[in-house]
Amino acid sequence: MKCALLLVVLSLAIPCQAQKPNIEDHFTKGTLNGRFWNSLPEDSRLWFILGYCEGTSQFWLACPTEVENGELVKGIDRFYQEPENLRLPVITAMAVFTQKVRGASPTLIESLMKAARDFADKPGETHLFPRANEPAK
Repeated sequence: MKCALLLVVLSLAIPCQAQKPNIEDHFTKGTLNGRFWNSLPEDSRLWFILGYCEGTSQFWLACPTEVENGELVKGIDRFYQEPENLRLPVITAMAVFTQKVRGASPTLIESLMKAARDFADKPGETHLFPRANEPAK
């Protein structure tokens, strides 16, 4: 009886283990991407934005003040509806949406997208934006 129960438990656990997502798919060169974003439940997306904004409030890359956090979440959701954007960092989705809200030109939006694609495609790049103490390349 114990053996049969153990077999039932194991047979239920194995499919659960097989469905575990590959965490490496959630990063592009160490930066969280759209696959990560899409894996989050709706309320976790808002908490991510709140944590990001709180964490960056003292740095140059602060969150936009022009939109509510819920609107930012919806904008990022729309960005990642395009499959080709899934590998791009979440910070790119935030920047593109913010610039669109600010009325940026299509040329500026495309330059942000190109920089993000180049980052994702170029071997050896580890940061989308240069760090404050690193010279720009």
